Formats: sequence, structure tokens, C-alpha cells
Amino acid sequence: TPPSAGWSPASNRSRAEALPPNGELPRSAAPAQDTASIQRVRLGRVSSLISAAFMGSSVLGLVQTFLFTYIFGRYMAGDAYLQAYIIPNLIYTVIAGGALGSAFIPVFTQYADKNKDEKTAWHVASSALNLSSAIMIILAIIMIFIAPVLVPLYSKPQEVPLIVTLTRIMLIQAVVLGSGVIV
Repeated sequence: TPPSAGWSPASNRSRAEALPPNGELPRSAAPAQDTASIQRVRLGRVSSLISAAFMGSSVLGLVQTFLFTYIFGRYMAGDAYLQAYIIPNLIYTVIAGGALGSAFIPVFTQYADKNKDEKTAWHVASSALNLSSAIMIILAIIMIFIAPVLVPLYSKPQEVPLIVTLTRIMLIQAVVLGSGVIV
């Protein structure tokens, strides 16, 4: 039978003959890049990007408020919308913005970068997503029921029914957007 493609006379030598005289295998070439430092840089960039996105979001929210007031003026529907936005925005800002920016990012960075434990870092990320989503859902459900009690505390009596309805609708939006931000 013809020899196989990988056959050569040298392949018949014993393994001991193939080793260098000192008996050690040759070292492999050094890696072309330091992957740990690249990952640290990427993690730092991602953390900075998320923080910058929250700051940008705040600035755009301010621009949105100015434009909304400029376009719709100070009429009842515009006032009702802005007042209905208070409770859902508070839930979103405290849970998604505050928890993510001040608690989650430093902890995730600690595990992924300093401890070099990516598995635990992603477990922390999953836990943070699940916990913050659950908290936002629970708060939204509670606020749906107590909105008729809270809204009269900060709005005009003639606007209360409209504001309560808009608040309930916007609470769903806060949960969906808040969960999406954390992902």
C-alpha cells in the first residue's frame, strides 16, 4: 500500500529521539497581543460609554422638555402629560439609571477586570437585570393602584383623571425601557 500523506522517514523515529538534547519541549511563540490588557481597555470603554449614554440621555430629556413646552404650550393636555410623566420617570431614573450607574457598573468592572472572573461578572449582570426588572415591575404595579392617591398631591383637581390614566400607561413604558437599558 502507498504511504499516507503524513508519512515520512523521520516519523518512524521514537519520540525520545525527536526531543531536544535537554529533554524539554521548545517554548511556543509569545502571543502577538496581550489579550488581558485589550479586554481591560474594552471594559473601560464600555463602562465609559454607558455612563456617557446616561448623561446624554439626561441632556436630551431636558431638550425634550423644552421642546414639548414650546410646541404644546401651557394647555391642559400638555400639563397632564408632563405631570403624568413624573412617577414613571422617577421609577426609571432611580432603578435603571441610579442602580446601573452607581452600583452595577463598578461591581461588574471589579469582577471582570480586577478579579479576572468573567463568569461571576456575567452572573452579577444577569442577577442585576433580573432584580431591577422585578423591582420596576413591582413598583409599577403598586403605582398603578395608588396613582389616584398620589396624583392629587401634585396636580390640579380638574386634571386628575387624565393624569392618572396617562401615568398608568407610562408606567408600562418605564418597565419596558428600564429593562431594555439594563440589557
